[in-house]
Amino acid sequence: MFHNVVSVEVKSRFLTGILLLLSSICFAQNVRDLNKSALQNSTRKSSSGSESSGRSGGSSNYTSGSSDLSGCGDLEGCGAALEGLVYIFIGIGKGIELLAKEETRLYKRNQFENRLFALEGNFAGTIGFRNFTKIQPQVRLHLGWFSFDYKQFFLFDNTGNFKSREFTTWFNLMNHPNFKLRTGIGSLYLNTNRETYFLYGMGIDILPNAPVRIEAWGNLTQAFEFGYLRPRQEIGLRVHYEFWEKGHLLGSVFTGVSNQLYYNKLNFPGADFGLNIFLSFHKFMPREKDLPLSN
Repeated sequence: MFHNVVSVEVKSRFLTGILLLLSSICFAQNVRDLNKSALQNSTRKSSSGSESSGRSGGSSNYTSGSSDLSGCGDLEGCGAALEGLVYIFIGIGKGIELLAKEETRLYKRNQFENRLFALEGNFAGTIGFRNFTKIQPQVRLHLGWFSFDYKQFFLFDNTGNFKSREFTTWFNLMNHPNFKLRTGIGSLYLNTNRETYFLYGMGIDILPNAPVRIEAWGNLTQAFEFGYLRPRQEIGLRVHYEFWEKGHLLGSVFTGVSNQLYYNKLNFPGADFGLNIFLSFHKFMPREKDLPLSN
C-alpha cells in the first residue's frame, strides 16, 4: 500500500510539472509584456543625464591633456614606430592577397555548387505554440567567404505587435560541398525602445542529397548596460525541399522550428513555414536524373 501511495504521488508531481511547463509556454507572456520589458530596459532616458554631466566635466580634461603632446621623443623611437607600421601594412597586403585567391577559387567552384555566390531570399511565417504569429522576410547575399544578411521580424498577437530588424555579416569558415559552417557578427534593432544591440552567432548547412537541405542556426545579443543583459537569444532548425530549378534560379519550400527568448524570460517558440528563392551567379548544372540516357 505504501508503494501505491508513493507511485500516485510521483505521478501527480510529474503531471503537475508537465502542466506548469505547458502553462509557462502558453500563458506566461505575450507581446504586450515584451514591449514593456523593452521599454523598462531602455537606456535612452538614463543616458541623457549622464551625458550632460559628462560634457561639463569633459572640457577640463581635454584642455589639460592637450598640453601633454610631446611628439616622437627621439629619432630611434620614431624609426621603430615607422618600421612597425610598415610590417602592419605588409601583413594587411598579404592577407588581402590570400583572400583574393580564396575568393577566386570559390567563384570557380560556384559553377558546379551554385551556393557560394548567389542572392537568397526567404519569406517565412511562424505559427506560435501559443496564440501568436510571426512574419520573417529575409535577404542574404553570398559572396564566397562572406555573406551579408538582412532580416525583419513582425510579431503579432491579440495584445499588440513587436517589430525588429537585424543585419549580420557572416564569415563562411567551411565551404565543403555537403557541409557549410559560418560564424557572424552584426546588430539587432528593436523598434519599441529604438535601441541597437550587438549580435553574434553561428550557423550550419547540411546537404545530404540533392533535393534536401538542412539549416540550423543560433545567435545571441548583448546589451552592455543593465548587467550585460541579453535582449534576445534565438535558435532555429529548418528543412528545405527543392521543388523547382530553372537556369540560375532554384526554389524550395521549408519547415522547421524556432524560438526567440527575450530579456532572459519571454519565450516565443513556434513552427516555421516558408518559401526560399535562390538566384545563383552561375547556371545550375542539370542533375543526373535530368540527363538523357546514353546508349
